[in-house]
Amino acid sequence: MSFSSEVKKSISQIFPDSEPEIDAELMGMVIYAKKVCEYEIIFSTDVASVSDVFSGLLLADFNIEAVPQIVQVSENKGQYKTILSGDEAYKVFSHFFANGNVLINHSFLESDKQKIAFLRGAFMSCGYVNSPDKNYDIEFRFDTADIAVDFASYMAGLFEMPKLTVRKGNQIAYYRNGNIVGDILSYIGARSEAFEVMNAQAYRSIRNEQNRQTNFEIANISKQTESSIEQIEAINWLIKNKKLGKMSTQLRMTAKLRLNNQTLSLSELAQLEIPPVSKSQESKRLKQIVEYCKSLKKNQE
Repeated sequence: MSFSSEVKKSISQIFPDSEPEIDAELMGMVIYAKKVCEYEIIFSTDVASVSDVFSGLLLADFNIEAVPQIVQVSENKGQYKTILSGDEAYKVFSHFFANGNVLINHSFLESDKQKIAFLRGAFMSCGYVNSPDKNYDIEFRFDTADIAVDFASYMAGLFEMPKLTVRKGNQIAYYRNGNIVGDILSYIGARSEAFEVMNAQAYRSIRNEQNRQTNFEIANISKQTESSIEQIEAINWLIKNKKLGKMSTQLRMTAKLRLNNQTLSLSELAQLEIPPVSKSQESKRLKQIVEYCKSLKKNQE
């Protein structure tokens, strides 16, 4: 079972506590069903417990007994399709969409609990969420742009405006932000799955920080190695050309220390000086040696 199906199975165990919440959750499932019109409503899902919720809400709200048809999609996957037609479909349709427009009826969303129930129903009807070990992505799929924009405007009031796109003829409203994905899952009652998302997000954050630190250290080591090579080449050139003795005693001592300790960092090298000096002082001395070498080479040209 996919992570998205696990979320739907999890929230399908939450049955609304009151009639207003039943109304709100059922509206969320009906409005984004596969087909919605005055005389036919088709609700389809591949999660058996979600199909049971739809049937249960219809029975509780309208005393309609709806038995889903089971369509075998593949060897291991079935589709549960519930079809309302005639008077039953009209009864449900006119209850939620009295003006005939299949858009969110805010009169059913007056309390916070109703809003939660509605979004829970909407996710069971048309939602999808990626597994947290992949990209953070939660999306809702619709048939028309009007419905997508209506839903996006509603979500902007709860979280933030989702992005909209079109994919394979479907209108998609989506978020690709780990914090929002976790917040939405927690909001609709999928707290265990929300924790998985937050856990994965924390792990990625730690891993990314470790990668940044490793890259920083590698860059520092590379820079340090390049500087050390330049310093050693300069010192060897000065020795070969009998110029080392013309430098101050202090710089000659630093040159000898670098030559004998080629892999040490500036901080470590500075502590070998007599007396020990700071890292910046050691860096300054080595730069003077390199610059002295460069000036001599330039004069020879």
